[in-house]
Amino acid sequence: MKNQTKLQQGLLPKVISVISIALLVILWEVSTSLKWVNPIFLPAPQSVFSTFMELLRDGYKGSSLTTHISASLYRLFTSLVIAFLTAVPLGIICGYSKYVGLAERIKFG
Repeated sequence: MKNQTKLQQGLLPKVISVISIALLVILWEVSTSLKWVNPIFLPAPQSVFSTFMELLRDGYKGSSLTTHISASLYRLFTSLVIAFLTAVPLGIICGYSKYVGLAERIKFG
């Protein structure tokens, strides 16, 4: 009996999540098919899916999607490293320096 309730407790949030996504897609399909929203602002799900598949197959502006994703991830992690390299030493300086820590507390309350 306890195993069944644990299974039901673990399954219920997943079922609710799937139903929520399905309802959102149905609302999306209905709103585009009944022309509630201009297709320029909200294209149909089939159009989005076919464009996505085309993007996967052909790439974008002469480069594959993998190239674009890897370039974006490179920029993301480069900026993250730069942020760490500046923030960690500044945090250490603020922690050890009586004057820098005091200025920080006065400035930011």
